[in-house]
Amino acid sequence: MSRDIFRNLVIDSLKITGNVFAAPMAGYTDRVTRALALKAGACLAYTEMISSEGLARRDSRTLSMMRRAEGELILAVQLFGSSAETLGRAAAIAAESGADLLDLNAGCPVRKVTRTGAGATLLEDPDLAPRLVGAVAAAVDLPVSVKLR
Repeated sequence: MSRDIFRNLVIDSLKITGNVFAAPMAGYTDRVTRALALKAGACLAYTEMISSEGLARRDSRTLSMMRRAEGELILAVQLFGSSAETLGRAAAIAAESGADLLDLNAGCPVRKVTRTGAGATLLEDPDLAPRLVGAVAAAVDLPVSVKLR
């Protein structure tokens, strides 16, 4: 029996035509890579992991990571951080920069990320991750998801 595994998705108010996503990969999913993934059949391609600290400071290099790729109908931005206030500010900046979907990274095991209390470290405190997701969701009127491993 053959089953059609490809179907449209709805995340909150966002309608996504298809269910093949290109995952966020730090240092890799820049605009060009996202454009290639979309051209190859992905319906959504996440930005690489973006620091909420850099975004809240409006660092030009960090802001440039959110530039929409050619053919990118949905701009899905993945943020990482450990401060509810900073993540809220970063989420608002991402939204005003054109993001359509925000994702909080709660899975990255890389020391550079975990030593700041972000990424996989969020799962060590059962109260922190929900607080951070709440801060992001309260700051924007966009769908918010969480990456776990």
